[in-house]
Amino acid sequence: MMKSKVVKVAAAALVAVTLSSQAAAAIGGVRVQAEEVDFTKAASVSQAVVADEFTQDDYTKSQVELLISQIVADSVQSEEIDDVSYTYEDLYYSPENKAGYVIDFKYGESCGYIIMLVGDNAATPAEIVLDSQSPYCGKSGTYLYPAQGNHFIMTENGDVVEALQYTAVSNKPQNVVMMSVIEGKTEPAVYDYYYNDIGSFKQYKIPNFYCEYSTNYRDADGNKVNRTPQPNNCANIAGVIALNYWNKYFDNDLLKLNIEQVINSNDPAINRSMKWDIAYSYADIFYNYMNTNKWIGDFVDDWITSLFTDDKYGGTHPENCYAGFERLIHEKGYKTQRVYTNSYEHIKLCIMCNIPVFITAVNYYLGYLNDYRYMNYLQYQGKYRTGLETAHTFIAYGYKEYELYDKDKNLITLNYLQVADGWGGAQYFIMDKSQVISSAAIQVYKTTLSRC
Repeated sequence: MMKSKVVKVAAAALVAVTLSSQAAAAIGGVRVQAEEVDFTKAASVSQAVVADEFTQDDYTKSQVELLISQIVADSVQSEEIDDVSYTYEDLYYSPENKAGYVIDFKYGESCGYIIMLVGDNAATPAEIVLDSQSPYCGKSGTYLYPAQGNHFIMTENGDVVEALQYTAVSNKPQNVVMMSVIEGKTEPAVYDYYYNDIGSFKQYKIPNFYCEYSTNYRDADGNKVNRTPQPNNCANIAGVIALNYWNKYFDNDLLKLNIEQVINSNDPAINRSMKWDIAYSYADIFYNYMNTNKWIGDFVDDWITSLFTDDKYGGTHPENCYAGFERLIHEKGYKTQRVYTNSYEHIKLCIMCNIPVFITAVNYYLGYLNDYRYMNYLQYQGKYRTGLETAHTFIAYGYKEYELYDKDKNLITLNYLQVADGWGGAQYFIMDKSQVISSAAIQVYKTTLSRC
C-alpha cells in the first residue's frame, strides 16, 4: 500500500505569479500566508492557466469515478475492495470565482483526495494525494484554492485561515456517492417477460452494417490466428467498424481499397467490407491515433501515467477515441461532425439518420433477445459486467422497442440498442440499466453535411 504519496499533476502550470508587493506565490506549490494572498489576482491567473493548458480533457462524473478507480486499483493491488465512495465539494480561487471541486474518496480503511480544476469546458486534476483526507474534509466555510498546493478556508465571519489549522466541523450533509467495485466481475443477466398483449413494437437498424470485426485477431478470410492482439483494443476495433461502414457508405471513395482487399459476398451487409487483415492494419493505426493505454499521459507524471498504461487497467479515453477516428478520416480527405449523445432518444435519432454511435460504458448489460411471440414471451439473456476492468467501447447501429401489457394490464416498456460488440457479433445493450461514460455520433461527409 502506498502511503501519503502526493502527485502534483498540473506540471504545465508551474509559473510564478506576483500576488502582492509583499510576497509571490508559485502555482507549483509554494505556500503563502493567507494575509499575503491577493485572491482575485490568483484566481484570474489560475483560470487562464487552466483554460490555456488543459482543454483536451472533459471529466464527466463517470470519468472522475474511473480516475478514482485507477488510483484505488493501483493501491490495493491484490486486495478486493467493495466499499468505495467519495464526497465532492465546491472549490474557489477566490470567494467569487469557482475553481472546481475537492473530491475526498474512501476505500476500505484507506482514503485519498483529488483537487479537480475546471475551466472553459475542460478539467484536470491539480493534486492527487493517497492515504490522506484533504485539508478541507468535513470543515465548515468556503474552500479556497488560490494556487496549487495552497489550501485556505474562509470562515463564516470572513476570516481566511489555512485549512490544515482550521478545526471547525461542518454541520451540513456531505455529498456522498457510492462507487462500483474496482475489479471486473461478470455475472449472468436473464430477464423473462410474460405478457398478454403487445401495445407496440418498433425496430430499425442501419442498412448493410457489418459488425463482425473482433478484438481477437483473424486472418484475411476471418479465420482465427495465433497472434496476440493489442491490449485493451476495443475502441480501436470500434473505430474499424465505423470506418468500414463509412467507406461502404461512400462506395469505397474513403479508403479506395482494391478488389483483393474487400470481401465479395451475396450478403449486402458483408459485401465490400474490408478483409480482416486490412481491418487490423487500421486497428493498429487507431491504437496510436487514439492514444490507447496512455490517455492522460500528457498531463501527469510517470506514476499516475502507469495507471492508464498497464494491460489490465489501461484503455482508451473516449475523447481520444473520437479524435483518433476523426484524424484518420480527415487524412483521407473527408470531414466529420461530432455530436455528443446524452440519452437513449438522442442515440436512437442518430441511428435513424444512419449515423452509428460510439458508446463507452462501465457496469453494463450486453445480451441477446429471444422473442417467442407465439408464446407471448420475451427473454433477454446476457451478462452484466461490472468494475473498471470490464469497461468497454462499442458501436450502436440499431434499436428495438417493446410495449408489453402483463396479465394485470400494466404497461412494460423495454428499450434495447443493437450494438456491434467488438467481439465479433451483435448484442443488445440495455442503456437505462447501464452506466455510460461517454457516447458520440460522428458523421462523416465529403463536402456538404447531410441533414435527416
